[in-house]
Amino acid sequence: MQAKANVLVTATGSIVGQGIIKCLKLANASNDSPVTYRVIGADMSAQAAGLYRCDIGILIPSASSPEYVDSIIKVSREQTVHAIYVGSDVELIVLGEAKERIEHETGAKLLTSPIEVLITARDKWKTFEFLNANNLPNAASSLPEDNEKFTKEFGYPVV
Repeated sequence: MQAKANVLVTATGSIVGQGIIKCLKLANASNDSPVTYRVIGADMSAQAAGLYRCDIGILIPSASSPEYVDSIIKVSREQTVHAIYVGSDVELIVLGEAKERIEHETGAKLLTSPIEVLITARDKWKTFEFLNANNLPNAASSLPEDNEKFTKEFGYPVV
């Protein structure tokens, strides 16, 4: 007996969103999958290809809209969504900041890292500092105001 899960995929027009949809559909096609997914796609554009590859496609406002988070909550409630997959970087921060509210109001699990991790990962310098602080391998880097010192030490080419 397979469990059933309603999942929401955002930004279905993006490469990431379409990749998520493809993976969920491949899981559904597998005889070994313990879960059958009902895929609900959401995008701000009716031309988003992924909307038409889902079991249901829903138009929502852009992530920059003040109504965006409310629309995710509304769709999640109406469709009894169990999990939300985020299909674009732009949406990650917006949804990450509203994660607690979304999960509390919908019961759906928002599949993102904690907001602090998202903010660090989206900032190259913060990522560099994190890698250094944790003794992880990384490329030498500098901020623009230190570029003379950096190029004297490392020379060209600089990437």
